[in-house]
Amino acid sequence: MTSGPTAHVVGVVREVDPEVVIELRSGMWVTVENDPVDPFAKDDVVFVENNVDSVRRAPKSATWESDRAATGHIVGVVREVAPEVVIELRSGMWVTVENDPVDPFAKDDVVFVDGNVDSVRRAPKSAIWEDAKAFRVPAIVRHLGAKEVILEINGSLHLVKRKKVAKKVAVGDTVAFDPNRRVTRVLANHPIRARADSFDVESEARRFKEELASVDLTFDDFGGYRQLVGQAKKLIETPLLRREQLAAIGTAPIKGVLFTGAPGTGKTLLARIIAKHSGAAFYLISGPEITSKWVGDSEALLRRIFKDARDQDSSAIIFIDEIDSIASQRADDSNESSRRLVAQLLTLMDGFKPDDKVLVLAATNRLEDIDSALRRPGRFDWILDFPSPTDVDRLEILAASSRRLSVSGAVDLGMLADQTAGWSAAELTSIWKEAALFAAEDRRASIAAEDVDGALARVRRQLPARSKPSRSTV
Repeated sequence: MTSGPTAHVVGVVREVDPEVVIELRSGMWVTVENDPVDPFAKDDVVFVENNVDSVRRAPKSATWESDRAATGHIVGVVREVAPEVVIELRSGMWVTVENDPVDPFAKDDVVFVDGNVDSVRRAPKSAIWEDAKAFRVPAIVRHLGAKEVILEINGSLHLVKRKKVAKKVAVGDTVAFDPNRRVTRVLANHPIRARADSFDVESEARRFKEELASVDLTFDDFGGYRQLVGQAKKLIETPLLRREQLAAIGTAPIKGVLFTGAPGTGKTLLARIIAKHSGAAFYLISGPEITSKWVGDSEALLRRIFKDARDQDSSAIIFIDEIDSIASQRADDSNESSRRLVAQLLTLMDGFKPDDKVLVLAATNRLEDIDSALRRPGRFDWILDFPSPTDVDRLEILAASSRRLSVSGAVDLGMLADQTAGWSAAELTSIWKEAALFAAEDRRASIAAEDVDGALARVRRQLPARSKPSRSTV
C-alpha cells in the first residue's frame, strides 16, 4: 500500500483474514484489504492516514503503547449542543466537547474531528454527512429481528434495517458495516473484541453450562453417605420441584445450600447427580475460572450466568466450586475487586424472585474463610458437611465406583475397605483407575484381584503421610 500524507494515527492489526482488521489508538476499528505483495500480519503496528486512504507498516521504533495520534481528521455530525456538544462520528463512536462560545455549533452541523479530539472545527459547506468520505468499521451482531438488527459498534448499540444486512449473518458474527449503514459481509464467525485477551460475556457464560441429558448418571454412582445424600436430595429437589406447594403454604423456597468438607469427598458429583435426577439445567463454576484482571469482567460474567439460569424453561442449579476463592471474608485490607465480587454475588442471591426456579449450591473446604454475609439465612440457608468416609461408606464407595468396570474373579471389597481407613472417596476411586492401568499393560480386558492389590500399594505410596487414620461417623 502506498504511503499517504504524513498525518496519521497509530493502529495495531487484530485480524488478517479475510480482511485486515485494525484497532486504532482512539478505540475505533477499521477494515482494509490486505496488501498482496507485502501482507500485514496479526499484531503489526501500522500508520493509518487521514481517511484510511493509506495504511502502511510503522517503523520498528513505533510501538502501540508509546506512540501518539497525529492531526488527521475524521468526519462527524453534531447531535446535541447542550450542555456539551455531542458528536456522532462516521465510525459509530460518539464524542463530547465543549462548545465554542464565539462561534457555537448547531445541531446537525457537519464537523471535522482532529486526532485525539484535540480540535473540532466546522466542515466546509461542501462536506455533507451522507456523502462524506468515511470507512467501514467492524460491528458485532447482537440481535436478528424480522425487520431490524441490533449491532454493537465500539461498545454502543445501533439499530439497522434488516434489508440492509447481508444474508447468512448470525448472532455473534463480526461484520463489516459501511457508511451507508449497510452490513456488507461477515468478517468472522465470532465476536472480535477490542481487547485481545478479553472475553465475550454471552458466549463465555454458556461455557459454564453442562449438558447432562445424555450423561448416564444415577444415585447408584454415588457410594456411601446415605443419610447425607437423602438430606441433600430433599433440600435441593423440594425447592425446585415443589414451588407451587411452597407458595400455597406461604413460605419462600431456600436459595442456597453449602457443601463443606475435605477435597475428594464427592461434593461436585452429588450436585451433578441431583441436577440430573431433577431435570435441572446445571452450571458449574470453578471459583478461579471466573476471576479476571479486568475491572467489571468477573461481575458481568456472574450476572450473565445467573440470568441464563433464570431464563431456562426448566429449573436450574448453579454450583460454585471453591467459593472461598471468590467470596472470602471482607475486611479493611481486602482488595476492591474481591469486595465487588462478593457484593455482586450477594445482590444476585437477594434478587431471586419467587417464581425463579434457580438454586445455588457451593462447595468449600474452608468454611471459616467465606464472607459471613453469605452464610446468613436467606442466602445459603443450609450447610451440609461431608466427613471422612466411615467403614460402611468406604465399602459402598468402592462398590459404586467399580460397578461399571469389567472385573474378573473375586475382589474382597470388605478387606479393601478395612485397609483404607481415612481415605477420601476420590482416593478410593483412584484404586480402580490404577488397577485398570495394570490390566491394560498386561493386555487384558478385565481387572483381576492382583491388579487391585498392586493398585492399592501404588496409590498408598502416592498419598501424603497420615499420622492417624480417621474413622468418622455420620
